[in-house]
Amino acid sequence: MMVSYNTKLTPENFECSGNKYPITIDETERTFDLSTLPAGFDVTKTSGWAGGTVDGSTLKVKPGATQVTYTYDCGNGLTSVFSLQVLTITRIKQVNLRVNTPKNGKMPDETVVILDNGADVCDAKIYWVEGDGVGGKPITGSFRPGKRYTLQVVLYAKPGYKFSKDTVCTVNGRDAKFLKNDDTEYWAIKHYSVSLNPGGFEHDHTMEMTHDEYSHWMECPICHTVQDTEAHVYDDDKDTTCNVCGYVRSLTPGGTPGGSTGGGSTGGGDGGGAVVIVAAAGAVAAGVVGYGVYNYVSGRKLQALLPEGVAAPENRAQTALLLWNTAGRPEPADAPAFADVADPDTAKAAQWCVEQGLMKRRLNGKFAPGSSIPAYQVLNAYRKLAG
Repeated sequence: MMVSYNTKLTPENFECSGNKYPITIDETERTFDLSTLPAGFDVTKTSGWAGGTVDGSTLKVKPGATQVTYTYDCGNGLTSVFSLQVLTITRIKQVNLRVNTPKNGKMPDETVVILDNGADVCDAKIYWVEGDGVGGKPITGSFRPGKRYTLQVVLYAKPGYKFSKDTVCTVNGRDAKFLKNDDTEYWAIKHYSVSLNPGGFEHDHTMEMTHDEYSHWMECPICHTVQDTEAHVYDDDKDTTCNVCGYVRSLTPGGTPGGSTGGGSTGGGDGGGAVVIVAAAGAVAAGVVGYGVYNYVSGRKLQALLPEGVAAPENRAQTALLLWNTAGRPEPADAPAFADVADPDTAKAAQWCVEQGLMKRRLNGKFAPGSSIPAYQVLNAYRKLAG
C-alpha cells in the first residue's frame, strides 16, 4: 500500500487493519519469495520482521511459526503492520500400496489399500490395462493366462502435502515404475504376467521350491499360495535326481523307482533291500535336499553338456548370450526394450530369450543382467535348444 500522494491522510485519521495474506512454504526449506506478493510490494519499505528473517527478497520462516508480521512504510510518515499467514507443505517421501494381483480367470479388481498411514497424506486410484504400455487398452472380461497387464497408479496429494522428485511408491512391497508428478499428482506403473497354469498368478512374495515324492511346485511360505506344479524330471529311468528341484529318489537294484530318500536303506524280505543314492551326505541324511544341493547338481550337469572351453554362465546377461549364441544368434521379433541392458548383443539376446519363454523379465520390467540365475533354470533352457 502506497499513500504518498494522498496529502489528506495523517497519522490521526489513518487506519489500516485486517492486513493478512496467506503464503505457502516447503517444510524443509521454509523460504518464500517476497517478490511474488501482490500490489507492488517493496521489500525495502519493510521493517520489524517477526517470525522470520529477510535476505534480499527471500523470507526465511522460523521453525514452528504460523505467521510472520512486519511493518510497512505506506508513505507520508504512515506505517501499518501486515501479517503473512504461513501454510507449511510437507513433502511426501513414500507411499505403500497393497492391491490384488492378477489371477487367471478373475475379473480386474481396482481395490487399493494405502498402508502405513499413507491415507493421511494422499488418495490413490488404480487402473488395469492390457500390455506393457501406459494408457493401454482397458481389460474386457477376466485376466487371461500368458498375458501381460499393466497396473496404473495415480496418487493425489491431500491439502498440506505435495510430492517431490524423490517420492517413492511401492505396490505389494515392490517399487512401482515412476512416470511423472506435478506436486499434487503422482503417476506410476507396475507390470504383471498371468501364469499359464490354471489359477496361477505372478506372486509378490518370495516363492520357495517345495516337493513331494511325485512332483515339485513353488509355494509362498507366508500365504501358502501354490503355482507351477509339475512332475519330477529325470534324464532316464536310472537318473536319481530331478533336474528341476533336486529331489533324490531311491531306485531298486533293477532301476525301479522306490520312493523318497528318507536316508539310509529300507530292508526287504530277502535281505537285499532298496538301494538309496546319497547325493549330499548331510542333507539327505536329514531327509532334506536343499536348494544348494540341487543347484550344484544342475550346475555339474550343465557344464557336462556345454562345449569344451565354454564356462557356465554366472549371471542373467551371460545366460542370455549363451542361449542366444546356441540358437544361432537369431533376431528378436521386437526391438530390445530393456533400459538396464547397454551392450547391443546382450540386449538382443535378452529380448529374444524372453520372447521365446526361455527367461523371464523382472517384475519391474527390467532384465537385471547382473543378477544371478539358478543353475537348474539355465540347464532346462539350454536343453531345449541343444537337444
